Amino acid sequence: MKSRKHVLLAGLGLIGALALALTGCGGNNSIGPSGNATSNVRFFNALAGINSVTITQRNPSATPLVSKINYGQTTGYFLAPAGNNIQTYALQPGTQTVLASGGVTMYTHNTGTNVGTSTIIPAGVVGQNSPYNPQVFQFQDAWPSQSAIPANQVAIRFINVAPGSPALTLNNSVSGNLTQLTGLTAITYGHSSTATAYVDEPSGPYNFVVTDTAGHILGSQSVTLSTGTAYTVIVYGTYPPASGSQLSLYVLTDTNNL
Repeated sequence: MKSRKHVLLAGLGLIGALALALTGCGGNNSIGPSGNATSNVRFFNALAGINSVTITQRNPSATPLVSKINYGQTTGYFLAPAGNNIQTYALQPGTQTVLASGGVTMYTHNTGTNVGTSTIIPAGVVGQNSPYNPQVFQFQDAWPSQSAIPANQVAIRFINVAPGSPALTLNNSVSGNLTQLTGLTAITYGHSSTATAYVDEPSGPYNFVVTDTAGHILGSQSVTLSTGTAYTVIVYGTYPPASGSQLSLYVLTDTNNL
């Protein structure tokens, strides 16, 4: 959001201008939602090279939003102060050592909806240079309403936070045949599936398989998806994986986390 410039006014006009300036400073020197506004957020830790991180916002010395989150794990959704361009830090636990940082927009959450709901992911490899340099990614969680998901189907989104990876595709091989999931193909690092972000697929058992553009299998995860539910599939881990290893997948349930 654009910052506002104030001109010097006299008398009551000055007081009114100052009141306006103080209303809703939600982030680092940004004019944003009101001071009491909150955003609905969850964190997933994809930052390799360290077992766990602490999450703070606005300042590394601030009270942690998340005291400890292990690699490859997620928090549930929780409310945090809303604001624009809020600096977010992944710290070495027990210290103020910044391992990854980046600005995020925390939109005001409307209770009972997914408005103002997002997933924030520190990713990369601690201490490494591009393309493995630590970063903080944010994804707005605009899943479809349950009524908008067709009968006997689910909604799926795919996020690639595997540093160094080529464009990756999400497939299903539960039937024994490797089938690309339309709309969840060729997702580059730091991005999610585009268009509506979520695509409709039949509910039931899945064996998710991640492949590169040459069709090489890089990771897999079996899961059963429930009718009328939205899911986010995250692929993470360092590319290329070590010999005998694969990238990892994590399936997050999105719907009803309001």
